[in-house]
Amino acid sequence: MTTQNSINTSLAGQTGTGKFVGDTAPTMTNVTINDININTDTISTVTTNGNLYLEPNGTGHVDVGDPGLEVGNILIDGIAFNSRFRVNDIGNTAPAMVTIHKHSTTQEPLQIAARSNSNTSAHATVTANMPLYSMYATGWLNSYYGIFGQIRFSADSTGTLADGSAPGKLELLVTPNGAVIPVTALSISNAGVTTLANALPVGSGGSGRTTATAYSVICGGTTSTGAQQSVASVGTAGQVLTSNGAGALPTFQTPAASAPTITIYTSGSGTYTVPANVKSLNILMCGGGGGGGGVRVGAGAGGNGGTTSFGSWTAIGGTGAIATNGPNNPSGPGAGGSGGASGTGTQVFRVAGASGGSGIGITSIGMTSQGPGGGSILSGGNAWFQGTADVNGLPGMDQGGGGAGAAGSDNSAAGGGGGGEQVQFIISSPAATYSYAVGAGGTAGAGSATGGAGGSGVIIITEYYF
Repeated sequence: MTTQNSINTSLAGQTGTGKFVGDTAPTMTNVTINDININTDTISTVTTNGNLYLEPNGTGHVDVGDPGLEVGNILIDGIAFNSRFRVNDIGNTAPAMVTIHKHSTTQEPLQIAARSNSNTSAHATVTANMPLYSMYATGWLNSYYGIFGQIRFSADSTGTLADGSAPGKLELLVTPNGAVIPVTALSISNAGVTTLANALPVGSGGSGRTTATAYSVICGGTTSTGAQQSVASVGTAGQVLTSNGAGALPTFQTPAASAPTITIYTSGSGTYTVPANVKSLNILMCGGGGGGGGVRVGAGAGGNGGTTSFGSWTAIGGTGAIATNGPNNPSGPGAGGSGGASGTGTQVFRVAGASGGSGIGITSIGMTSQGPGGGSILSGGNAWFQGTADVNGLPGMDQGGGGAGAAGSDNSAAGGGGGGEQVQFIISSPAATYSYAVGAGGTAGAGSATGGAGGSGVIIITEYYF
């Protein structure tokens, strides 16, 4: 044992200064000392392994700093706790009670708690849920220190405890009001799953609840910071979530049957306003029919039918037929409308209007056949035979049909106008309003016998409420 100077010692009733009294044998390795009071700045030891051993006997401990009244032990919750090593301070002389100080480019300072599941120097594997390290925060109450909180590391309840596998659990515990034992407020499992003892409040970004009804709709609480609520039922297929007014949760209800309504436009233009509660629209529309051609004196072609539109959808009108000036000279009929634009929604079909028929006049047998107007799904074209008098051709019988051609007394005949294009489409989520315009029918061809005027277009809107 190496002699240390400037150390006051007491050994078996002897006292001295400058070295351990009686340390005269160079081979001496152990000495029992009741108390060591260090009055100098440092104490050191020189041994073959460089270790300094301080091992108090029984319930003794090593104190650093003035322990005050807690010389023997500390009362925590009325129980005397003894510890091997204590850091003390009376007053404000040591703001940093314990400092772990290290200089290193590769390692950080470490605080290590190591537990073996044994009461001897032998090692034994820890078990599931076994606490491994705890930190307590205590404060003086009336007659002892009370525990206010605890941080605890344990072996987790799940996982494999073996070399290469150390599943851990971290818990934060606080002591409730009126209690003395901390309870778990938060825990983190070895899988990283965080569990709260109580629901995180809405005001802190949580839901205010620990469970929810599976597949149910979540609604706000009864106040701006109240716990969120689940709608009582998840409903059944086909039901809709329906408001029950302020102060009540919505419920799933079977929608009341509501017959569809229909709006029809046969002329003009403007703005269509979708009725309240309408869920979808089914629109069927066609362009105007072309006019039939005229014959004989001042004969003129029929006018083109107008384009029908709804929003950005269009249906093109049919063209007018060419006029004719004499027998044995068939005139060209009008072509059916086609090539309209599609817009927002789902197209069901788009069909071009039918072409008008050609007019035929045969002088040798004294017969004329004026061309029929081209038809559409919403109209019909007609042929008309007349060989003795000036008679106007028949117009389209319904929306979108082309006008029939005229027939003259000299056996001349003109062609019919083309039918308007037709389109049907569905708008599943309609806007509030749509612009619309109905294509007008083409004018009748002039002449001694005039053709028939084309039928106007049409827009038929079926409104569905479910």
